[in-house]
Amino acid sequence: MELDAETYAKFLQLFYINISSVKDENQVYIFPDAVCVELNISLELLRSWIYELVELHYISVLLYPAFNIPIEKREDMQVDHYVLITHPSLFTYIDTQMLKVKLKLLPARKPLVNKVSFGKNPPLLTYGTKECPIRENSLQYYICKLTFKKRSGPVNEDDIIEAYDNGESSRGVYNAIRHINKKTKSSLMLDEDLLTFKAGIVRINKIYQ
Repeated sequence: MELDAETYAKFLQLFYINISSVKDENQVYIFPDAVCVELNISLELLRSWIYELVELHYISVLLYPAFNIPIEKREDMQVDHYVLITHPSLFTYIDTQMLKVKLKLLPARKPLVNKVSFGKNPPLLTYGTKECPIRENSLQYYICKLTFKKRSGPVNEDDIIEAYDNGESSRGVYNAIRHINKKTKSSLMLDEDLLTFKAGIVRINKIYQ
């Protein structure tokens, strides 16, 4: 059966709102005329939802309303509502349906973006909306420029030293990478080092590639 999930959930909520305990039985009173107006549904649809719950053994019907008599012509003693007996399994079912509706109505979650980017004008490392400036033409600048050009590939420290062209040593490259990792953890709120440096090879950490 095709159901409007939100309207159906509102119908199921009535079992929480209208429940009362009588002789150790949980009874629910459903007034069809009022419910149909409140939910903007037809009497036939309401009846089908109730009968479906009966077939699923979630409820039993103790009394039926006088459907065929217009409400304004019903006598005082004529029943104008359902008296339903709820079974424990009903409320597990209701909670499941409510959860489905809540999940459906939640705004779409944007995928988590782990990718760190490097822009040259101006020189910036970016992660989502966070930014970490890099001084132009510095050793850190050339480290970022070459490693982000290759993204997932390795960069040899000799290529960085050659591009920087300022007589830098391997130790200087190591120290510059440490500074990059330190300030990106602070500015970009990274949990791990952005760059790795081992045996003269620089790489972007895989989780940020």
